[in-house]
Amino acid sequence: MPMHLTRYALLDGALVAVLAGGSVVAATSLGASASSSGSPVLATALVARGVVQSSVSASGNLAPATTYTLGFLTSGRVAKVSAAVGQHVSQGQVVATLIATQDRQQVTDDQLQLSTARAQLAQLERGLSPAQQASASAQLAQTENQQASSVTSAQESAASSILAAEQSDANSITQARSQLTAAQLALANDRRSATLDSRTEPTTLAQAQQQVAGARQTLAQAEQTVPQDRSQGAIALAQAKQQVLSAQQALTQAAQSAAADKAQGAIALTQAKQPVTSAEQALTQATQSAAADRAQGAIALAQAQQQVATAQQTLANDQTNAGQDSANLQTVASQDQAQLATDEQALTTAEADVTTYTTTVSADQTAVSTLQAEESSSGCGGATPSTVCSSLAAALSQAQSQLNADQSSLSQAESAVTSGQAKVTQDENTIANQANATTSAQTKDQQQIAAAQAEVQSAQLSLKGEEQTLGTQATKDQEAVASAKAQVQSAQLSVRAEEQTLGTQATKDQEAEATARQQLQSAQLSVKGEEQTLSTQAAKDQQAVTTARQQVQGAQTSLTATRQSLQKTTTQDAATIASAGLQETADRAALATTEHDVSKTLSLAERQARTQVSSATQAAKLAVTAAEQAASDAIRVAETSAAVTAQPAAQSEPAQVKADEQAIVAAEATLSAAQLTLHETVLRAPASGTITAVDATTGESVSGGAGVSVTSAASSAASSASSSASSSASSSAGGSSSGIVTLVADGLVVTADIAEADATELHVGQPATVAVDALTGTELAGRIVAISPEAASSSGVVTYPVTFALVDTAPKVRAGMSVSLTVIVAQSAGVLNVPASAVHGSGTTGTVTVVGANGRQRTVTVTVGLRGDTTDAVLQGLTAGERVVIVTAASGRAATATSSAASSVRARFAGGLGGGLGGGFGGGGGGG
Repeated sequence: MPMHLTRYALLDGALVAVLAGGSVVAATSLGASASSSGSPVLATALVARGVVQSSVSASGNLAPATTYTLGFLTSGRVAKVSAAVGQHVSQGQVVATLIATQDRQQVTDDQLQLSTARAQLAQLERGLSPAQQASASAQLAQTENQQASSVTSAQESAASSILAAEQSDANSITQARSQLTAAQLALANDRRSATLDSRTEPTTLAQAQQQVAGARQTLAQAEQTVPQDRSQGAIALAQAKQQVLSAQQALTQAAQSAAADKAQGAIALTQAKQPVTSAEQALTQATQSAAADRAQGAIALAQAQQQVATAQQTLANDQTNAGQDSANLQTVASQDQAQLATDEQALTTAEADVTTYTTTVSADQTAVSTLQAEESSSGCGGATPSTVCSSLAAALSQAQSQLNADQSSLSQAESAVTSGQAKVTQDENTIANQANATTSAQTKDQQQIAAAQAEVQSAQLSLKGEEQTLGTQATKDQEAVASAKAQVQSAQLSVRAEEQTLGTQATKDQEAEATARQQLQSAQLSVKGEEQTLSTQAAKDQQAVTTARQQVQGAQTSLTATRQSLQKTTTQDAATIASAGLQETADRAALATTEHDVSKTLSLAERQARTQVSSATQAAKLAVTAAEQAASDAIRVAETSAAVTAQPAAQSEPAQVKADEQAIVAAEATLSAAQLTLHETVLRAPASGTITAVDATTGESVSGGAGVSVTSAASSAASSASSSASSSASSSAGGSSSGIVTLVADGLVVTADIAEADATELHVGQPATVAVDALTGTELAGRIVAISPEAASSSGVVTYPVTFALVDTAPKVRAGMSVSLTVIVAQSAGVLNVPASAVHGSGTTGTVTVVGANGRQRTVTVTVGLRGDTTDAVLQGLTAGERVVIVTAASGRAATATSSAASSVRARFAGGLGGGLGGGFGGGGGGG
């Protein structure tokens, strides 16, 4: 430290001691020891009661809790994509569908086959005679031969129509694709041209911008140099003048020092005697403090016990509410399932009615046709109808009326089927919505229970802290009484030391006066030199600024011309690219329209072919029905013959019944498979979340087998800790094909690497505070959801990945944001504590330096409790109100904290004396 700064520091200490009146400054900090460079600054802290916390801190980035990759299990063409990137969807919401025309038709056909098989079984159970079976077989064989040729003809005609349509549509698609290829080539050429321009022009622009930037940098440096030089010159000149002023003040004060030191010695002696009285008063207060601490400890213990009881009651209430909510939701779900079963039963009944009425209408149509044929063959078209003709006409009218009535019943039954299907669909949607509500309610109840459990744990920790405080308080009070007695003895020793110091102060004052005279002469010479240097530097700085401004103007003119040229070329290229892009878009739209028309035409041809085949098949079935009706008429005519031959028919009936029953089982299995295939053409969201990617468009063909792939952030973090684990933790429900929709589920987590020593203090379910770095003041509640059992090692440092989930969130919080995490692992409330830097040593025993009222320091052994983040709990060795020393960075001399009067003196001399005892001599460079 320069000699003149050391002297000003001594003068500063003397002024503080005289003007403060009640301040206590250690003699060693103001004497010869203060002149040694690099001594540590000593600050003090008050011993007080409060809360000591130990926490584990970490940082990381928010990430989605779960990511779903969705794909179809069956192949086909995409009919519609119902979700877009950025859209929020609910669980069960449809996000994409496949064209399912054939699948729906297959379900209808399978339903018809099942109805036919059931009707055959019912007819068989009513029974047929051998004569009827033989006649029906003969008529069926004849009818099948006739309809086979009709079906073959219809199939050949349909195949020809489909072939012609496919050929025409293939030509249209080829032409549209050729147009699209030409447009894409034109767009590529335009883009290449624009790229070539963009490669040359940015170089020119960059060069011009670099010239401007260089000129501006030169100007900025020149402009910065001017105020810096002026400021430095002004500072140097002010410092030199301040040194002169300080030296003059030091000389004047040194001349008066003898009388001042005598007065100061008297004051110091009086102050040294005051701690004796203060220590005796402290002894009395320590005795009284014991009774007060016991009363306060009892009150705090009762309050902590009440907090534990309240938290436990809250936890019991939350658990009871969760059980009631679960029971209520289960009741609603049972009611919905019962309603679904009722509606499905009604739908089955309606479908059976449709089948029955379909058969009845077919029989009525056959009867009408038969009567019309008999009327025609009987020649009933004459003027005078015979009795037979009248009878036939009446029968024909009755049969026609029955046909109309049965057709009306058939329409009503079909309407009932449609209505029943709508109700079943509505019931299924209601059950799905109720399941979502159940999941949400259970999650909310679990969160409330977890919060209540955390409150119980916190209250129990507080209770333990209060019990520990109450148990140790009596011992501390006894130690306080002993410490007060020791302070009385120490104060008496200080009085003797002050008397010795007063006798040696006169010699020091004479040496200070001689030093002050030498500093005054040196400071006056320094002022003259700084004034000459400041004048010369100002002229140089003005010339540099003028030259730099001229360079900036020239570079800006060149940059403006380059930008105008580049803007013109860029506008032309953009117009060309936009035109080509519009043409490409139009050609793509035309191609899509053509492919859609092709698909529509092919579907129409397929439907026509199916209609022809179905008509032919229906005609064959009608012929079989007519044959069966004729056999029934033969039974009524020959009842006796039927009764005689009934026994053989009864013997063959069980085998046929069994065969028909097996046919029904097979038809039901086929129908279930078709319904499953139809269900797989609809892709639904497995959970609520946001769509982040869509890789399919309407009309695009997709492969099946993708299913749903699930990626969990917690499992990914755990797997990354192991070198043998795979690079991602995902489970797939389906094949390996890529999905077409990516869904990020609601909820955010963050995974942080925790040191092995801190990881032992953490457990799953522990609450945490999450601070979002980008949103100042935003702190969210979180909890630990996973701790990796496997460690990760980097450069010899062992850590464990720990995953935290956000319990609540805020509107602006998004995935990817950086966050800071804090988990409180231990806490002691109402305990004596000091800054951690004041305690030396490790474990439960340490030492601190206590500063007495006279400024003297003594080393005290203490019993340390909880070691916190910034403060340590002291169980024994200290009392409230004492001051302990904190060692901070070196600043050139040692000092202790002084009273508010000393701080006031330092503030008055801040410009010249640099903050008194604590900050060194600011005018000389900040105390260095």
